[in-house]
Amino acid sequence: MVKRKLKVQKGQITVEAVLIGTIIAGVIAFVSQSLRSSSWPGMMIKEPWGKVSGMVESGVWSKKGPNEARKMHPNFNMKRRVSLRGTIDE
Repeated sequence: MVKRKLKVQKGQITVEAVLIGTIIAGVIAFVSQSLRSSSWPGMMIKEPWGKVSGMVESGVWSKKGPNEARKMHPNFNMKRRVSLRGTIDE
């Protein structure tokens, strides 16, 4: 009686593995398709980068992006020039 029960359940793990694999493949396909069709992943990178790029370029946090941050840079209104000769008095 015990041997007969074991023979009946011999392929059960294979069937369960195939079913679980099919479910996982279906979930991955659904998630990848929904991410491709929405603009959500792009917004996750684009919106924060606007704030960070202002800080990287100008050293000032600005919610409006790098163009507004450039105007708030400490050297924006100063007409500083580079001197190749230095400050040696002759």
